Amino acid sequence: MSLFPYFLFAEGDTVSGAGLLLYCLIVVGLTDNVLRFTLLKKLEDIHPLNTVFGIIMGMNLFGFMGLVFGPILVSMTVLLIQIYHDEFSGDDEDSNNLILPKSHQETEQKIDLNI
Repeated sequence: MSLFPYFLFAEGDTVSGAGLLLYCLIVVGLTDNVLRFTLLKKLEDIHPLNTVFGIIMGMNLFGFMGLVFGPILVSMTVLLIQIYHDEFSGDDEDSNNLILPKSHQETEQKIDLNI
C-alpha cells in the first residue's frame, strides 16, 4: 500500500485521501490477499495454508526473499513427500494393474525394443 493517502490526509485533502485509502485497501488488498490464494488453489491445486505457511516460514528464514522462496519451498516439499509416498507406500498391486491406452502401449514396445 502506498503512503500517498496519508500524505493527502496531512495536506488537508481528506476526501481524496479517504477515497484513495479505500481503493488501496479494497482493490489492492483483495487482489493480494484473496485472489492470490484462490488462483493458486484453482490453477496449481495448492492449498492456501501451504502458501501462508510458506510466506511465514520464508520470511523467518530468508527475510524479504522468503516472500517468493518460502511458498515455493513448501510446495516442493509437499510434492517430494507425495512422490516418496507414491513410490514407497507398498501398494504395488495397483501400479502393476495399470492399463495403458493403445498408443502408449505401442510406444512402450518401441522403447523396449530399442533397449
